[in-house]
Amino acid sequence: MKVLSSFIVLVLFVFGLSTCTNNKEEILYNDSVGTCDTINVTYAAKVKPILVANCLSCHGNAVAASNGGGLKFQDYADVKANANQIYGSVAHLPGYASMPKNMSSTIDNCQIKIIRKWVQSGALDN
Repeated sequence: MKVLSSFIVLVLFVFGLSTCTNNKEEILYNDSVGTCDTINVTYAAKVKPILVANCLSCHGNAVAASNGGGLKFQDYADVKANANQIYGSVAHLPGYASMPKNMSSTIDNCQIKIIRKWVQSGALDN
């Protein structure tokens, strides 16, 4: 009986070790893996084209911004001033208006990662 109990404890211990994972953020959210390149995120090359394609129809100028909640993303200064809100909205985070408006899904996940990386890096004009 003692041998059986020891065997069961050993099996449970080995099973427990096999279920351990490495939950380091760099590994879980490594954006450089796959087809989404977030290594060299710049405003001009990566972020602005996403905004042009997905946001400027409603947030492109003062007139269009009246349809876009008063927010315009016509130039870098406008985008920088609203960088956190832009990320929260396109990522559909709680507390933010989900964008693009009237869509049940978000923009492409890679585009969201690019915006997140840019915002986390200080939303630089580069």
